[in-house]
Amino acid sequence: MFRLLRQGQRRYFSSALDITIVDTSTLLSGGKPNLAECKKVVEGFHKHGVIAIRDPRVDESKNQDFINLMTRYFESQSQKYYRGEPLEDARPQYGYQVGVTPELIERAREHGETIKNQFQRFPVCFL
Repeated sequence: MFRLLRQGQRRYFSSALDITIVDTSTLLSGGKPNLAECKKVVEGFHKHGVIAIRDPRVDESKNQDFINLMTRYFESQSQKYYRGEPLEDARPQYGYQVGVTPELIERAREHGETIKNQFQRFPVCFL
């Protein structure tokens, strides 16, 4: 999917609706694991690298409150960053594994060969 920004420019994005959603209600109720849901997990990680878990114990309003909280936090941190203020929550000494990561710090790495080797060692037969 892409969105046209300016004439000829494209920006690629993934909407939340594209992500595989896995329902855990059967497992939580003590039911037998559903092979179709297991396949959805593998397919979601294979296709997007991420999945969304639907947990019937979580109230949707609490989920929305959490998303709003995270949005406000990261917006405030980005405003500080663009004003040139130090980011107290940026922790390069821990490889940015906790706190915020300023823009242009992360770099994508090529993992194609590693993934290929892993799938050769442990083939997924139902994809």
